Amino acid sequence: MSEALLKALSGAGWTQGSVLPADMHLMASQRLKAELDIDSLPTDRFVIVSHPCDVASRDFDKEPWVECLRFQSISAVDGVKNYGRTPRELQTQLQSGLCIKLIAYERFRVDRRQLADYKPTLDLSLTGSERRLIAGWLARRYDRYAFPDHFNDRIDRDKLEKFLKKYKAELSSVLVNLPDHQQDADLQEHEKYSPAFVLLAPGDRRPKNESEILKAFKSLFPADQWDLQEDAAGNEPIRLRSHEEISLLEYDNFKMLEYEYLSNRYPESPAAPPRLDS
Repeated sequence: MSEALLKALSGAGWTQGSVLPADMHLMASQRLKAELDIDSLPTDRFVIVSHPCDVASRDFDKEPWVECLRFQSISAVDGVKNYGRTPRELQTQLQSGLCIKLIAYERFRVDRRQLADYKPTLDLSLTGSERRLIAGWLARRYDRYAFPDHFNDRIDRDKLEKFLKKYKAELSSVLVNLPDHQQDADLQEHEKYSPAFVLLAPGDRRPKNESEILKAFKSLFPADQWDLQEDAAGNEPIRLRSHEEISLLEYDNFKMLEYEYLSNRYPESPAAPPRLDS
């Protein structure tokens, strides 16, 4: 029986990023309701987010389920919520032109055996980069850096959000690094954090208004609260890089600054349940 199921799954082409066909909409809606008490809409779509190896596993006892995520079409993408900037919601425009939004906790399970009776929808397929974007965004929800609470408190979130919205076409994300002695430190009011920032631009070129962007970003960090100085290597505390030119060292040392909730290390209550580059 397992061999027949595996042959059917393989032949149908099920994998991470496969979109469930219309024939599976009722079943998926029932699973969404049963697991999360969320009512589905007729226009909802559902995509498999399980790892390709789990979808194609030969062992149905060890991998009985695939994990699916609801997504909805939207008229336009909110620039603050694309590129995986925020951990709760992702908005992106697919290569097909369709704009979609996904909510991280709207995930549910489907019996993997049921896939053998269907084939992925033919009217919508995700590219490799789109699959990686969604999978990476979901993974980062559990593996994102938690900055000190006092560091978070000093950032004006409203101004940061306005900045990101204004320059949403030029920037994909904001990266930050703190000196070793400040990474877990809640400094006193008279003490200043000394962060370094990398503003990341999509693609292989920096925007023409680079100086304007840098000046606007620096204004978010007043000198009475922040100590923005060159590092020992002479690097500016705020710099702009394209995806193509950011160094591996910078990428490894810097962490993404997520405006939606500048993550507190010690939340008072549990969080809600559980980039577009090619």
